Amino acid sequence: MRSAARVSGPIRYHAPMIPMPTLFPDRTRFAMWKKCAVIAVLALALNACVTMPEDEPESSIEAAQAEQLYKQGELDRAAAAFLALADASGGDAQAHYRLRAAEAYADAGDLDAAARALGDVKRRRLHGDEPIRLDLLDAEIALKRGDAAQAQALLAVPDDSVPSNLRVRVLELRARAYVAAGDRYSAARTRAVLDHYLANADRDQNRKEIIATLAALDTDALKAHADALSPDDPLRPWIEQALRSKGVALARTMPRPSRQVGTMQPGESAAGA
Repeated sequence: MRSAARVSGPIRYHAPMIPMPTLFPDRTRFAMWKKCAVIAVLALALNACVTMPEDEPESSIEAAQAEQLYKQGELDRAAAAFLALADASGGDAQAHYRLRAAEAYADAGDLDAAARALGDVKRRRLHGDEPIRLDLLDAEIALKRGDAAQAQALLAVPDDSVPSNLRVRVLELRARAYVAAGDRYSAARTRAVLDHYLANADRDQNRKEIIATLAALDTDALKAHADALSPDDPLRPWIEQALRSKGVALARTMPRPSRQVGTMQPGESAAGA
């Protein structure tokens, strides 16, 4: 609480003070006024306590150390540190640290521990992109448990509401959820979109997944999907590769000339005819 400013000299009033008896004719009335004033101040203070939002998790040495452990790849130690912070916190801060612990466990491949760390974290306790991160974790846990429908429900968020730093993870989990639901074609299409956001080894691995996902479909199904696509559809080259992996070539559609054969003049093209 801030201390009151010190006054160097006597308080000067610009108007003469009104004698107390004039303001309060008797001591009883003054006592009642004083009591009411105290009650009013207490009521205001109580109201402030009720309506004041809980603070965000404060930065601390322990929190910084936990994040550093996470960045260094010491995921189990980071998760334990986040859980210790959660146990020492309450409200929004506790939810934040439980989510971080669960993310560390998930990155370490221990989804069972991630589920235990989440416990009964409430979405209303989370802020910023944390609610979507919670959904992604829950979707990954649902996939591990074989609940593709639950995973797809958690991942059914509008694309424009997904933060850019989470877009890759959302697409990758959607692709896995489609496979779990038996829709390999949609999984491959989702990975074709994902391909634009990846580079280097991640892109190479994703492209292998696209071909493997499509190759799991039978030849007739692949040909039917290819026939339904326009020649410039981004998925068409992947279907062709999947068919080639089966030893089957997709018949290419030749452009139809707009004139009879032999009527085109030198320098002209079919497109410009």
